[in-house]
Amino acid sequence: MDTSSNFLVLSAKLESDLSSKISETIHSGLVISFSYQVELMKKRSLWFDEEISANNIIHTVKYDTLSKQYTVNLNNNSDNPKDKQVLITDSFEQMKNWVAILDKVKITPTFKIKTDSDYYIQLKAQVEALDVPFPWGYVPFIDLFENIETPWAVYPLNQNLQKQ
Repeated sequence: MDTSSNFLVLSAKLESDLSSKISETIHSGLVISFSYQVELMKKRSLWFDEEISANNIIHTVKYDTLSKQYTVNLNNNSDNPKDKQVLITDSFEQMKNWVAILDKVKITPTFKIKTDSDYYIQLKAQVEALDVPFPWGYVPFIDLFENIETPWAVYPLNQNLQKQ
């Protein structure tokens, strides 16, 4: 975490490797979504913690079975077109690296962070197949495509960042 241009920004990496089922799903040509939920929370002692900001970052990957290339769309939760990227590669390893990394994602303006309070970031990732063809997406007891959701990871906000 860092403060940059009056925003708290986050960089993180999903450490889990893609399962063989997810890899097969990607290579079948279906669009796979990597969604990251990032929440900035303020600790409160006598009540539930307060959510200061919530962000949903979505990266998608689609494999073109003819050209054997991966198209990766990176959306870092911003309305700024500079924060959206489309990347193309032939390398499976490069594609995995691109979808697993959050790079300097804007979380919240720094004025929302008060120096006399404790904060933490909680982060969760979800991997799922999009546009599953009929009828497989509508059969409730058959899950041909492995959807993965990580538990929440919690990171205290460094007090030094709050004072900058």
